[in-house]
Amino acid sequence: MGNVPRVDKIMNLIIEYSDYVLLVVAGLIPIANPFSTAPLFIGMTAELTMAQRNKIAKLATFYMFVI
Repeated sequence: MGNVPRVDKIMNLIIEYSDYVLLVVAGLIPIANPFSTAPLFIGMTAELTMAQRNKIAKLATFYMFVI
């Protein structure tokens, strides 16, 4: 019975963290609108090889994750 307050604290932290993550993701989706950036990306990288395009896509994904 002594672990109940500790479990409650952990559950509250998990809920708060998930709320924060959801809020951040919901805020970033309009900024990085994937429906408009996908055609833009394809147009800007049309002359590159598939390997170059994949490298740029991975870097862009990493940068967006960091932001």
